[in-house]
Amino acid sequence: MLVGLGVFLTALAAGFLGGLMGVGGGALMVPLFVILLGIPIHSAVGISLAAVTATALSSSLVYFLRGEVNFRVGLVLESASIIGVLISANVVALMMEERVLEALFGGLLFALSLRMARGAGIGNGVIMVGRFRWVASILGSFAAGFIAGLLGIGGGVLNVPIMVLLLCLPIRTAVATSLFMISITASIGSSSYLIQGLFPPILAIFAVAGAALGAQLGSRVGLRANPLTVRRVFAAFLFVLGVVMLLRSFSFLGLLE
Repeated sequence: MLVGLGVFLTALAAGFLGGLMGVGGGALMVPLFVILLGIPIHSAVGISLAAVTATALSSSLVYFLRGEVNFRVGLVLESASIIGVLISANVVALMMEERVLEALFGGLLFALSLRMARGAGIGNGVIMVGRFRWVASILGSFAAGFIAGLLGIGGGVLNVPIMVLLLCLPIRTAVATSLFMISITASIGSSSYLIQGLFPPILAIFAVAGAALGAQLGSRVGLRANPLTVRRVFAAFLFVLGVVMLLRSFSFLGLLE
């Protein structure tokens, strides 16, 4: 019961952040499930994916009712992300060492956090449709899906900056569209884990309940918050996540192994 309560509270916090910033929250849930609650890594990933699905569906519904989700952009970018996930599942051991990939990804998140914090690419609601921007965005979403398949990191940490910096979408629309995309990706992953029986359904229920509640709260705060504030919070989130991944890549955080 205590483990179930811990799963619920962790998913609640992750769901709130997910609803506010357009990320799944798996980067927060998986380490805490493993380190604090002693849940095996494969079970932790499966439970996290179920919670991420709940976060994304719950939050995207709130944003959808306010007309914030850009389905055109979301479907185009998500198609590339799905291809990336499917490929990474088959070449995880062939491309490069996980530590090298974490270092590259951490460095990218660090750079994106600085760019987001400086206000570059502030969206005005008009999508930039230049060929280069679309090609770069699609390639970026493919990379987000590929990295998500390798590291279990939600694609939102890349897809939100892509939509803001390259397509010049407003931060609120980017967050809403990212959540719509994540709902598709995470549901595919969680279904796969469930079919294989890799996580206990009872803990998944606690996680889904916490994530859904947190996502409702976070998305409502996100709709009322100043867009610049949301952008800065997201930049800080990217900065912290980037630093943690860089430290992990150099084995300074053995506790997260």
